Amino acid sequence: MGVALAGCGGGKISTEPAKSKSTMSAAESAQLSRPRIQPPSGAPPKRLIVEDLKKGWGFTAKRADEITIDYAGTDYGAAAERWSSRDGLGPFRFQLGGRGVISGWEQGLEGMRVGGRRKLIVPSRLATRKGARIYVIDLLAVRHQDSSPIAVGASDGIQDPGKPSAAVPNRPPPKVLVVEELRRGSGPRVETPSEVTVKYLGVDYETGLAFFNAWGPDRASRLSLGNLGRVWAVGLKGMRIGGRRRLIVPAKLGYGSGPLIYAVELLAID
Repeated sequence: MGVALAGCGGGKISTEPAKSKSTMSAAESAQLSRPRIQPPSGAPPKRLIVEDLKKGWGFTAKRADEITIDYAGTDYGAAAERWSSRDGLGPFRFQLGGRGVISGWEQGLEGMRVGGRRKLIVPSRLATRKGARIYVIDLLAVRHQDSSPIAVGASDGIQDPGKPSAAVPNRPPPKVLVVEELRRGSGPRVETPSEVTVKYLGVDYETGLAFFNAWGPDRASRLSLGNLGRVWAVGLKGMRIGGRRRLIVPAKLGYGSGPLIYAVELLAID
């Protein structure tokens, strides 16, 4: 789920130290080296292993916070990375405690500070039924929340009046990106690279759970398509203001947990 790193807005007044920052600047995030995952020896662990490769300097991620990360990941014992936000959707934003990501992320990222890099070795019981995994994660931004984690489920932000369907189709997930036009807009057309403002919902294709809900005038997101992966650049190209689309993202372009679905409405082109 690619997102802009600036202009998070909202949330309660921060209690962080005055010198702490909630967001890495574009220049700071651009200087991050691509992580390399060294395959460990021995059997997969039975408990979560958390290792700080680089201490952060900004806001601390807490339960119910909305956080933005870059990551690389692979199966335990694999010789090379299998998933990377730098190759697909761009930075990923979700809510800690919202149950929209694997339990290893929920537990392993709490307490991390913006600007930090952390390695997680996640046992299969906290990852997926397919086995243990390894991730290296950079924390790019934290937005403190004054409410409980968003409710998730097959109807979260999806069946409400005025919102498009992001329901899971009754068919196997696709192997390529699928772009569906739900409503044609009448305004200017998106040409990449563009700065756009959108409302969107994110749903896990296999479970139907909503992992992100930014639908509404107070939750719109500004995206820089030139800085994101090809999913958003291709998925929104040619879209007109006022239009709605559904993007069905195959597992190989997702975040390592399986295929995803997004419902998107285009509000503005900057």
